[in-house]
This record gives sequence, C-alpha cells and structure tokens, in this order.
Amino acid sequence: MPRSPMTRTSSRGPTPPNTKRAAAAAAPARLSTECMARIPPEVWKRIFDWATSYGCGDAEEEASLGTKLALVRVCKAWHKMALPCLYRHMVFRSLSAMQACLNHLIFLDVSSLNPSHSTRTLRLSEQILPPPSLNEDGQELTVEIDLDTTPLPHLLLFLPNLRAFITPATSSPHQRMMAGPRTLHALARGAGAGLTRLSTTLGVPARATLHLVRRLRGLVWLDVSTHWAPKENTGIAELEPLDLSALRDLEWDCKGFDELPALLDLLARSNFPALEETALFLSDLIPPMNELQAFFQAHGPRIKDLALGTHRTAVPPLISLCTRLTDLSVCSDNVPADLPSALHANLEQLRINTSTDPESRDNTERFVREIARAPPPRLRTIWLRSFVGKFTWRESESEVVAWVLRLVDILGERVALFDEDGVGFKRIVASA
Repeated sequence: MPRSPMTRTSSRGPTPPNTKRAAAAAAPARLSTECMARIPPEVWKRIFDWATSYGCGDAEEEASLGTKLALVRVCKAWHKMALPCLYRHMVFRSLSAMQACLNHLIFLDVSSLNPSHSTRTLRLSEQILPPPSLNEDGQELTVEIDLDTTPLPHLLLFLPNLRAFITPATSSPHQRMMAGPRTLHALARGAGAGLTRLSTTLGVPARATLHLVRRLRGLVWLDVSTHWAPKENTGIAELEPLDLSALRDLEWDCKGFDELPALLDLLARSNFPALEETALFLSDLIPPMNELQAFFQAHGPRIKDLALGTHRTAVPPLISLCTRLTDLSVCSDNVPADLPSALHANLEQLRINTSTDPESRDNTERFVREIARAPPPRLRTIWLRSFVGKFTWRESESEVVAWVLRLVDILGERVALFDEDGVGFKRIVASA
C-alpha cells in the first residue's frame, strides 16, 4: 500500500499528523528555558530583590510576602535563589510565629542551610502586645512585654548579618516592648558591629542595658526610649562614655526618667563625631539645663536636623548652640516667645505646635509676626502641628479661619505656611 506523505514509519508505528504542531508549540518554551539557564544566578537574585522590594509598612510587607512565596514555589532552581529574599525582612505579629521561626531555623542550621544569614531587618509588630485593659476605677493598666523572656534572644543568634532591629513605637503610653540585657547581648553576639539601626524601648537594669549598647559600634541610627524607675538607674553616672563613631541619627525619649541628669551627662561625654540628626523628648517640666547645655555644646555644632521636646523656656538657649541647623521641630506645647532670636541663618524648615485655644493662637501669631519681620534668609516653610490634620476648615469657627488667613498674610510670599500633612494653608483657607 502506498505510504501517505502525512505519516512516518517508526518502530512504534505511524506518527500522528498533529505531532509537528505540538513540537512547534513546545519550541518557544524550550527556547525560554534555555535563555533563562544562560542568565547568571547573581542576575536573577538582583531581579528577585527588585521584584520583592515593596516598602517597610505592614501592607507593603504583606504584598512583598506574596511575591516571595510565589517565587520560591516555581521550581527548585528558583527556590534556591529566591529563598534569601523570603528571609531578608522578618516581621513577627505574634510570639507563636517567632517560636515557629526559631524551630525552623534550628532545623535548617542542622541541615547546613542558612537562608537566615540573608536577614537584614527584624521588626516586631504592635499586634504582639495584648490589648489595653482597665482597672476597677476605669484607668488604663500598663501592659509590658519583656522581650528577654520570649524566643527573641535565641532567634537573634541565628541572624549574624542583621542590620536593623525594630520594635514598635506604640500608640498608647501604657503599652511597651522592653529589650533588656539578654536581647541586647544576643544582638551583640549575633549581628555585633554589623547592626546599623536599633529602634526599641530599653529594658532593665539600666546600667547593663547601656553597657551593651556600647558594644554595637556600627550603629548609624539609635532610636530608643527609656522608662526606668529610680531603683533601676543605679550606676549610670559611673558608665564609660559611648563610642559610636558611625552614629548619624540619635533619637531618645526620656519622658518620665528620674535620673535624667546622669543620662544627659553620659551622652554629653560620649563620642558621636558623625552625628547630624537628633531628637530629644523630655518631660514638660524645666529640665536639668547644665547637662542639656553640655550635650548641645558637645554635639550641637554638627546637628542639622533637630526635634526638641521640653519646657519651652529651655528651647532657645539650646537651639542657639546648633549653628548648622537646617530643619527644626519644636515640640513644646506652645511656641517660645524668644525663639526667633535663637534661629540661625541656615534654617530652611521650622515645625511648631499650636492649638485652637486663644492663648496658643496669640503666642503663635506673635511668633509669626516676629519671624515675618526678620526671617532667616533660607527659611521657606513653617509647619503648624497639633490641631492641623484633625481640623476641618469648612466646618471650623470663623475666628480660627480668620486667624489662619492672618498668619498667611503676615508671612507673605517669602515663607509658606503648611499643615503637618503638607497642605498649604493659603489654598485650603481660600476654598473654605
């Protein structure tokens, strides 16, 4: 029988006519796989890094996690290359998740796999804290988590390349996560000088905690708060000064701290040659001026960005020592009356607090008039904080709207007035 031109004889019999079409359809897939195989792994890692870099917020982290999980499930080759991306930023929202991660890392360490070596950031979510509760009198009880008693210190030993350790700045003053000596000791043993950012509430005892901060010599950003009671402060005055030569940003919340003079004296004696940004938040009472002035005399000439929260009478003499200041936030309840005389020529942005009560408005207006009379030559923006952002101009009292309009007119075109969300008052008030 004559052979059909559409068939081919083989040991398995004739080949169906659609085989050629199937082979043609598979050719692009083979070509794509071959091209992918020729791309070096380091290029793929760069692509994976870019594809999973969403940001640092909770929503961005959730989206990033979905992408990372999708990448590690494609194939064995992608799993191996994308696994470090999965571990690069750790965010824990419960202590049980932290324990599960620790158990997993212990298993991986036994298996000689170390994706945790790629971890750069460890962040704890505020969701770990239990919700606030009230006592019998209806007052909110303080809820604290001592991180030294959690799996965290053990977990940190598995993260030798950690660069940032962040616990939340809680929205309630009655909720805290305290990082004590065990946590800081684990940071010093694990990441050591490689840690560049520490943002947490320092636990007790104070002397041991501060001593361990001294061992984190690579810190660039130190953002801490302290809630030590008097019995926990013993020995701070005898501590050796901190020597953090790379530190550029120092933020310290000392509200409610009883031995503030000893702490300020320690910071004044410390070596921060790269310091450019500082935020100090003290109580509203008159602070220990001798120690504060010693701190600003030692470090003020280098500071370019300053946020200062203390009694308003203490602000001007301290600011006058910061000759390179370009960005200033005054976090006092009211604007200091003599603040304009303390401002230097380099100042570009100024943030002040105000409120809608008549006394605060009068203080703010006097300050604005003084600034308008002789503004620093580089000043372009004044930000009003406190009531703005929560204040609805269209529903406001007419006298407050008239007051804001008056501030805008006083400043003229040279200096713009904004609210804390970056909205210009001139445009907002004009549409009210």
